[in-house]
Amino acid sequence: MNPGDVLVDIGCGDLNSLLKVANMTFNGNALFGKVVGFDICPATIRTSTWCLHSCIDLLNDRGVDVALFQADVDRVDEFTSATHLFTFCGYPALIVSILIAILKTPTVRFLVLVSPYAIEQKLRSWGVTQYLKLPSMIMLDGGSHPGYVVPFSPEQRANIAKQLAQRQRARNVSLKKRDFNFEKAVDAFDEFKNWTTKRQELMESGHPVRKRHRTGGEYAYDDMRME
Repeated sequence: MNPGDVLVDIGCGDLNSLLKVANMTFNGNALFGKVVGFDICPATIRTSTWCLHSCIDLLNDRGVDVALFQADVDRVDEFTSATHLFTFCGYPALIVSILIAILKTPTVRFLVLVSPYAIEQKLRSWGVTQYLKLPSMIMLDGGSHPGYVVPFSPEQRANIAKQLAQRQRARNVSLKKRDFNFEKAVDAFDEFKNWTTKRQELMESGHPVRKRHRTGGEYAYDDMRME
């Protein structure tokens, strides 16, 4: 682990797992400099955002930056600047989507994949020949599932790219358009955090604050005075 490492939780759910990892330390230092979570469910992300507010000060004190947003992994083109990925995933098609995005992200070094299904044979068919199988990983809900730690060496990347290309040609697969910009989503959440922090400071001091809403994909502000 390096101080600048970035962990991405694909399908972060209620954020419990990601926050536990964010709070982990080694020799007094945080394991990751930044943790990013995203989920396909907007309602889940709204709930997770409030959970994040309750511990954001502690994370900031430890030097851990956090980003959170809603996204479909099928539309993510690449995991910009990510070094470690984690996902609890049972659907082979989603795992393939993750592998495709990883191939476009040279910074990714490891993927930790937990699945309730037997996917070892499928991993090999996708070109994943180097991995560490963990027979039992205990999840926060008490469940236990097999896990796989997949390193992304140059040889492994080349093998995966070759196998996925052959798979695509053999099945005449037409991949979905990947137009979701991961980096912009992270930057947008950083802007949101800065805005909410400033708004809270203004509210506590009794100053006028502004109400924020989305208009045509852009953020707009309405003046709003405290009652």
